[in-house]
Order: sequence, then structure tokens, then C-alpha cells
Amino acid sequence: MSAMWRTFLLCLSIGLSGSFLVSSDVAHASDLEQHLRDEYQGKTLVLRGFYSDDKLHFDATGVPTGKPRHGDWTSDGFVAVSDIQISSRRLRIEAQREIAVWTEANKSFQLRQLVVAGFPRKGPILLKIEADMLSENPSATEVDEAIAKIFLTAKDTFADQIPAYWKPCILAEFGGKEGNCHFSPEMLNIPGLSQSSDYLASSTASQEPKGMFIKRLEKGVTPPVALQKPDPPFTERARQARIQGSLLLSLVVDKEGRPERVQILRPLGCGLDDIAVQTVTGWRFAPARKDGENVPVEIAVEIDFHLY
Repeated sequence: MSAMWRTFLLCLSIGLSGSFLVSSDVAHASDLEQHLRDEYQGKTLVLRGFYSDDKLHFDATGVPTGKPRHGDWTSDGFVAVSDIQISSRRLRIEAQREIAVWTEANKSFQLRQLVVAGFPRKGPILLKIEADMLSENPSATEVDEAIAKIFLTAKDTFADQIPAYWKPCILAEFGGKEGNCHFSPEMLNIPGLSQSSDYLASSTASQEPKGMFIKRLEKGVTPPVALQKPDPPFTERARQARIQGSLLLSLVVDKEGRPERVQILRPLGCGLDDIAVQTVTGWRFAPARKDGENVPVEIAVEIDFHLY
């Protein structure tokens, strides 16, 4: 065979090989994009860390860069994925913020899209997420693993992600007991929010009278008196969503008049429960007394939030 023909066949072989590789890469990218659309696009997910920033970046190990701010699960935990794609070793997700609001009519938390109605911005609150990938052409499994470090999956338990003051109310929901933290059926379909028989309620919440009152008062006990009780501020999320109403907390006033073991009995949502707990923890009381001695007592406090 002449040198010219050998050169021609070599070039043809290289060309066919290169075409095959390009076609293979294109097919892989197309399959991956379809996988991302099928598994995540249009779905509501729970953001790990309940970050409140509008832009988040995760490194290749799944750790957020910078110092993103942690929010409350009711105001910053839920997002509806509107677009997801991957290119140049970078996963890009765009999602719309959703808030969890307690509705008295349905006796459950409902999700509501968070929107801004005023000037100069109008429309849904968007979250943009970027995550670095370890390889140039990651497999669907690798991408799923990266996404699992950003959002809860069916293997996670939501009750493990929340602060202690939420747990009794949420555990009552997961344990199937009477309480005030029921989730709507739509929410229970979200990965990580499925009911878990492993979690039973450590306490049950009940409807109580309005105002500050004693839950359990022994005979001869003088109730505590609030000395400093500043009102909690409105959160920006709640103001944007125009959420208002009242919520109920329980707490123990210790012998020094300091609140401890604050818990949510009747929620409101949209981050207002969280700010109420933070504020009430700073209240100060003249402690309860019995036989001339200071004694700890458990009380409940109703907090009202009104825009006008």
C-alpha cells in the first residue's frame, strides 16, 4: 500500500473516531439534561441550611462558599426549581422561593410562592444556585450526589434539620398525634418531609386562651410578672408576603426570671415564629414565688403580628 493511501486511511480513522467521540459526548449531555428535567425541574425541594441569600455557590465537595445566612425553614427552606442545567463543570439551578404559612381554615401549613408586589421590583423571589462539579463530564449519579448536598432527599428526616424549639410541634406531625404543625398533602410529597414512624411526639400542643397565662400553677405559687417584653419585629419575608396573625409559645421562667425551653405551640409561619422565639428569649420576669422562694414555672405567651 502506498504511503499516500496509508496517510488517507489514518486521517479517515482519526476523523471517524473524533466524530464518534463528539456524538457520544452530545448523547451523554442530552441524556443528562433530560435526567435533570425529569428529576428536578418543576419540583419543590427543601434547601439544606435554609439559606436566605438570593445567590448561593457550592464548591465541588458540596460546601457553600462565603458565609451564606441561615434563615427559618418556613421562610427560607422551600424552593420550586424552574430551571436546571449543567455546563463547563458547573451545575446551575434557578428556583422560586416558597414560604410555609399556617392556615387556620385548613389547620395545616400550606406553601405559597413568595412575591414582591411593589416598586421597583415585582414578581417572584428568585434563588440562583451554582455548584462546581468534580469532573468535566459528570454522570447522572455524580450530579444527583451533588444535588443531594444542596437539597434534602427521601433519605433525610426533616425533624433533624430544625431547631429544638420546633421539634415538639413537628414531631407531633410525624408521630401522627394531635398538634398544630400539620403539613398539607402536597408538602408531605416533598423529599425529606415524608411522615416517619421513627419520630414520636415528645409533647402535644393544644389550643390555649389568649395572652400570657400559667399552664401549670401549683397551689400557693405567685405567677411571674413580665418586666421587659419588647415586641418582636416583622421579618422582611413576612412583610413581602403580607403575613399577619398570632402564634403561641410555651416557656419556662426560671428562678432568676429568665425564659428557657421556649417551644412553639401554635405556629404562624414565614419566619415569624423564629423571630418571636428569639425575642421572647430576651424577655425578663420577676420570677414566680412559693413560700417566699423563687420557683420555676411554665407559662404560655401569645404573640401578635399586625402590619397596620
